[in-house]
Amino acid sequence: MQLAAGVRAAKLFIREWQPDVVIGFGGYPAFPAMRAAQSLNIPTIIHEQNAVLGRVNRVFAAKALHVACGFADLAKCPKGANITTIGNPLRQQIIDAIPTTYQAPTDRINLLIVGGALGRKLFPKLCLRRLHCYRPKCERSCTLFNRPAQNTKTRQK
Repeated sequence: MQLAAGVRAAKLFIREWQPDVVIGFGGYPAFPAMRAAQSLNIPTIIHEQNAVLGRVNRVFAAKALHVACGFADLAKCPKGANITTIGNPLRQQIIDAIPTTYQAPTDRINLLIVGGALGRKLFPKLCLRRLHCYRPKCERSCTLFNRPAQNTKTRQK
């Protein structure tokens, strides 16, 4: 019901403002504007910063003028989508801070897992399962920090 009201409001705004293109960055807040734009035949562009196309972006990808993505391989993208790899935007300060070489840690590895509501229970389980698979190959200790809801849980492996 709220999405339908959002689409109606977005259509009114788009008709009044008359944008030449509507760009969506995914997530449910983008749904009304993208649905309204495509129903009014306004060109749309999607940017997906992850390696897997998100649910909302998947809905609109096939009809989008471009699907700009941060990674060369974009999973779960519908057939016919016009995919263009552009990378993810980074400020110059971030680019300057990237080391030219990587030195692997020799003692403890600390993992901080953050995610939205859909991943807060799944990601820690998957990470712990994967760490267990590599444990025989890994001599160092791992600590996993997860913030699933209102309390912080720490588990050591």
